[in-house]
Amino acid sequence: MQESQFEAILCSSAIVYLIDISTALRRWHKALKPGGVVAFSCLAESSPSASVLSRAVAQKYGVTIPNPNKLLGTPGRCHQILKMVGFEESKIKTEQFGFYLQDAERVWVGNANSAFGLQGAKWSEEQLERCKQEYLTQINQASTTEGYWNDVTMFFVIAYKTLGP
Repeated sequence: MQESQFEAILCSSAIVYLIDISTALRRWHKALKPGGVVAFSCLAESSPSASVLSRAVAQKYGVTIPNPNKLLGTPGRCHQILKMVGFEESKIKTEQFGFYLQDAERVWVGNANSAFGLQGAKWSEEQLERCKQEYLTQINQASTTEGYWNDVTMFFVIAYKTLGP
């Protein structure tokens, strides 16, 4: 990307898939014209709660699945990293998109097969089944008649490149 080329750079729900978020934000800052804006959305580190539970259960079985939402997982961290890469002003709006999950088995499959799931786990079928059953048990224990509340807290972030000295 050339420097000072864009007035706006947008990234919707995909920033966690970038290999180095800090470097990407720094490059975006350079690519913006003075007064330009970067806007992205990201999840809170505690969201979605069904995925947080999946990582916790996998950890009990010796598999660490990094939390992809940790780096930008709080408004404070978002502001901090943006300031670190050169953005002087940033605003964050928090929204709740949670919903009740009805089918624990389907939730397991979604989490196990997600980009941040269990693909790297070197488990026997028995170990995988034990982990799955513990996850399903915990989901069911935390469920109400409406289902399992899957908290999905999202941040909508806007940062501005200063007009210059």
